[in-house]
Amino acid sequence: MEQKKIYIGIDLTDIQAMVTMYAAGMKEPETIAVGGEERYEIPLAIYLSNMGKAFYGEEALRRKEQPQGEFFDDLYQKALAELGEESNFYEGLLRQFLQRLIRLKSRFGAGTDTAQICLGITIPELTEDVFSLFDQIRKEMELSEDAFFLMDHGESFFAHTYHQD
Repeated sequence: MEQKKIYIGIDLTDIQAMVTMYAAGMKEPETIAVGGEERYEIPLAIYLSNMGKAFYGEEALRRKEQPQGEFFDDLYQKALAELGEESNFYEGLLRQFLQRLIRLKSRFGAGTDTAQICLGITIPELTEDVFSLFDQIRKEMELSEDAFFLMDHGESFFAHTYHQD
């Protein structure tokens, strides 16, 4: 059985993410609501429990004050800030967060094979540091260059507006 190609768009800001997916046969792309309601923004936060479990977004924020683990937020900005340093801790957390968002594709019956994914990420501003950060993340996620692209919010807005009826 041939697996469907899933197109995933992740819009990142300094504090949150929003995920939209599209697969063949869908009438329109679907922006993923979180928490069972019409809320689409996912806080860029992770809570790592001492038991080895990770919690993301709103669930991480709810656990923020619990002493049985550690809370991390501002993942995007902190990953950029550590670029060129010996540590890549926040890059790893940002990659883990993005991988968690990509797993939402299971709602479309897609498997775990990264070869079936085309991932686009929009960010506030595209700089050499941003490109370096996401190129490293792309490689660690084993996504081909053909299946991954970055664009800033200005370019994304232009493309959206230009392609409207």
